[in-house]
Formats: sequence, C-alpha cells, structure tokens
Amino acid sequence: MSLEEALKARTLALISQQMATWVVEIQKSIGRHQENLVRTLDELQENVARYDEKIDEGEIARAIVQVLKENPPPAAPRGPGFDRLKGSLNAIEKGTSLSEVLTYLVNEVSTYMDRAAMFIVKGPSAIGWYGKGLPSPDALKQVNVPLGADTCFRGVQNTRSAVRGKLQDSPGTAQAISRLGGSAKGVLAVPLILRDKLAAILYCDTTRDEVPAAEADLIEILVVFAGKIIDMLSGAPKAAIGRTTGNMAERAAAIRAGGEEVRERAGVPRPPTPPPPPATQGSDEGSSTVMFNASTFASMKQAQAPARPSPPPPPSPASPSRGWW
Repeated sequence: MSLEEALKARTLALISQQMATWVVEIQKSIGRHQENLVRTLDELQENVARYDEKIDEGEIARAIVQVLKENPPPAAPRGPGFDRLKGSLNAIEKGTSLSEVLTYLVNEVSTYMDRAAMFIVKGPSAIGWYGKGLPSPDALKQVNVPLGADTCFRGVQNTRSAVRGKLQDSPGTAQAISRLGGSAKGVLAVPLILRDKLAAILYCDTTRDEVPAAEADLIEILVVFAGKIIDMLSGAPKAAIGRTTGNMAERAAAIRAGGEEVRERAGVPRPPTPPPPPATQGSDEGSSTVMFNASTFASMKQAQAPARPSPPPPPSPASPSRGWW
C-alpha cells in the first residue's frame, strides 16, 4: 500500500469514528431535551387542571359591584298603572251622550299625551271637532284632513288599527296638522269603531321622540271602551239611562234581564220594524259615517251641554221599585 493510500484510509477511519461519537452525543442531547419537554408539558397540564382553584371569586365579585355602582343601569321604562287606567275608564263612563263620551275621552287621553284631538270621519275627510292641549283650540275646527292623502289618518282608515310613529317620517301628517302649531315629534292615531264602521279618529302627539308603547296600548283601550259605551247609549233611550244608577254595564244588564215589564218601566220601546236601507253617498244626510250624520255632526259642533232629564214620577203601588230607579 502506498503512502497516499495509507493516509487516506487512516483519515477516513478517524472521521468515521469521530462522527459516530458525535451522533451518539447528539442523540443523548436530544433525549435529554425530550425528557425536559415532556416534564414541562406535564407541569403545564397540572397547572391548568388547578387553574380554577387559583381564581379569586371574591375579588371578581367586588369588582362587579364596583362597576355597577359607578355605572348604574338605566331604569326600566314604566307605563301608566292600572289605577290610572281605572280612573280614566270611570271618567269616560260618566258620559250620557255621544258628545259627552268623546269629550271625556279626549280629556283623559290628554293626561297621557301632550295633545289630543278628535277628528270626525265625514265622507272622504276627517274633520277636527274637539281637542285638548292645543295652543288654539278653535284652529282644530278648521282642520280638514283628506283620508286619501298620505297621512297617518289614511293608515288608520286602511288598516282600521292604531298607527304609531314619528312625525318626521310622515310629511303629509305634519302638513295636515301644521295649523295646530306646536313642536310634536311622536304621533299616535287610533280608530273609533262604531257599529263596525270607522266613525272617528283620535289623534294625539308628544314632544318626545315617539309615543311609548305602554301608553299607546292604554289609549287604544280607552278608545275601544268609549266606542262600546257609545254603542250602548245609542241602543237605549235617554229616559231609561237617566232613571238608572250604577255603571253603564249594570244599567244595560238590568234592562235586558228585567223582561218586558222592566223594559217598559225603563222607557225602552218595543223592537221597531226593520229600518229602510241606509242612504247612499250623496243623499241629503251627506256621507257621514255611522252615527255621525249631518244633523248629529251639526249638533255636536254647537257644543251645547245636554239638558238634564226630568225627575221620574213616583212608582205606583201596584209595581214597587226594585232599587234600579
């Protein structure tokens, strides 16, 4: 073997021996690092498992209390209570005529809203009749809102349900009531249904951004109640109403349950023959809705107080009183 070949063989043998030693040392180092990594991971798992034990719930609770104290939540909105609703119903029930009931209704609604006004539906228009809270009440009688115009009144006529919204979203409504002045923002219009027909529209507004839902619901209840009272009054003669006591439901029930004798003493006439078909639009009575014909509407505009009924004659000995009159 030549010198060159001997050097080459010796060099390769030393390099192979050193590399084998390095590989062993590297493997040992890797093993040590793996063991350390596994041990570290085990420690982390144990720390995570005990994490809930390290939470200071008392400190968290104290922090929540402090935040609530510094930033109290807004009070929940509250509507009118049942005591106010009951008072309003009692006031409306005092009415003994159509105009009285509507007047009481507007007066009661004005205690919840900034302004309230009753519009009588007459033909294609809603005509201002009586209002409360208006700068110039007489101006209301000059307001004539076409039901075909794009206003909340048309919405009531089309849906036969209440319409609630913001005045800025209905330029037609703002223009229709501009004669009333004021700076209304939230509006509410509620239909008054008599004998299954739209007879009038109660309009009310407020300087708040909108009418609260709770107050809107209460006003709808008052309007429906007023309509039932008016329907009841229209079906019973004034003489019978004037001679009875108690609320309207008690008076009507007493007359219905008393038989022919009680109805005769109450002044209720026997059922009349069927009336002729109602006049169509364009007749002498005009196109007024249900109870609001031309003569009724004219008498309501006069705003005269109804005359008190004369006291009833004393009952005869043969038919003693039962306490209703």
